[in-house]
Amino acid sequence: MIRQANRQDIEELSLLRVEHQKAEGKEDYHCDDTELQNKAKEYFSKHLNKDYFCLIKEINNRIIATCAVQVLVWFHQYVVALKNCF
Repeated sequence: MIRQANRQDIEELSLLRVEHQKAEGKEDYHCDDTELQNKAKEYFSKHLNKDYFCLIKEINNRIIATCAVQVLVWFHQYVVALKNCF
């Protein structure tokens, strides 16, 4: 089943984030797993379905894949700020 992630998924999403970080940045991984998981939980709690949207694929009630998009609103503000500099 594919569905939009919700608050009940934050725990598992944060664990997947730790696994992803380890796999992608093996030599650059300098953070304690618990610390990174807590930071991921904090981020997802604050942003999930507000400016970070995530679809998940589940099999047997386990997340096996994710696809996410983060909506950045700062870009427009940055361009306006630059225009005011000239």
